[in-house]
Amino acid sequence: MGLYNPDFEFIKAQALKELGCLDKCKVHLQHAYFGYILLGEKNKADEVICTANNNSKTIFDLYDVGKIDFSDCRRVPYERGNSIDCSNLGSMISALRKKANLSLSQLCRGICNKSTLYRIENGEISGNFFILEAIMQRLGRDISLFNNFFLSKDEFIAMQTRDKIYLSLINNEYSLVPELLKSLEKMNCFIKHKVNTQFIETVKAYLYSFHQGDTNVQYLNLLYDAIKITIPDFNENKIDLYYVTYNEAFIINIIASYFANTNQYSKAINIHNKIVKNINLKYVDDYEKARFYATTLFNCSSLLGKTNKRKKALKIIEKAEIFERSHGRLIDLPGLMFNKGYNLMMLGYKEECIPFFALAYYGTSLFVDYGHSEYLPIIKNSVKKHLNIIFH
Repeated sequence: MGLYNPDFEFIKAQALKELGCLDKCKVHLQHAYFGYILLGEKNKADEVICTANNNSKTIFDLYDVGKIDFSDCRRVPYERGNSIDCSNLGSMISALRKKANLSLSQLCRGICNKSTLYRIENGEISGNFFILEAIMQRLGRDISLFNNFFLSKDEFIAMQTRDKIYLSLINNEYSLVPELLKSLEKMNCFIKHKVNTQFIETVKAYLYSFHQGDTNVQYLNLLYDAIKITIPDFNENKIDLYYVTYNEAFIINIIASYFANTNQYSKAINIHNKIVKNINLKYVDDYEKARFYATTLFNCSSLLGKTNKRKKALKIIEKAEIFERSHGRLIDLPGLMFNKGYNLMMLGYKEECIPFFALAYYGTSLFVDYGHSEYLPIIKNSVKKHLNIIFH
């Protein structure tokens, strides 16, 4: 969806041109151009402009975005971590655990009992997918790289349902979630594991906030209840010490958002800083890291901006955009560009901020069908209010 979106938009524009539908080309060329610039693909962006210039009906304002130097845009593969010389998954988990100086109890806490992990490491049992997935995430690894699973029909359906719920929440399609959650709660293969119980309780907390508000203290209590299913002694000041699963990191980010929404900015920033430190130290697999890295840094930069620590915010944004752009991850870049533009504007760089706002607006418009349409008026109104510029 991300990396190839500008390509698809460019192809659509060229196809429409051949069909004689010149009036429909502009929006697709615009999407392609700003998408390529976001990804640092300057040569491809220039090709789009050549195509647009050949047809007077598709000329559009570039807002000088082509002058931005994304010298950090060299594409690199996902770093997946060093391989371990082991004959099976169990022995590899044991080796990774020892390398991290974790005891059996520390690694399996909240996921499974110690004897289960011991038997997995010693090859006595193969282990359940949901347990192994969480254990490998705590070790900063992607389970799919190291083991192939034959899932039963029920497990396969459960995993698909879980993923549908994640996507529905990300896309703000909350009305779809209750029915999906009900079906998931009926699946014995799923609910018998603590990590999956935690997922269910997290989703319920999220739905509670949607109906009752995200500043209600009961919402925070529900989040604490969820995180303590797998981290019983959870403490916000020790986040950088934990080895966290994806869902645990997800909950911690939401807890930080609660404090941000209740104007407890220093507490929220502290949590974000610690989870970023945690991710950088312990997630050796870039693919796993990418699932929440940019979101965490985006949230952190937003809070730093709100507390007038704008130069620090810009440094945080830079880290996130380098990671996203170097891996061809387009979807989070428009949000980062908005934060960058806003912080530059508030620092007094009113001319310099305009290209970043343009990238934010037209980049976001690429993803209106993926739950991002609500951000367009926010960007548009902000630019109109502060700079008297109207994006079309």
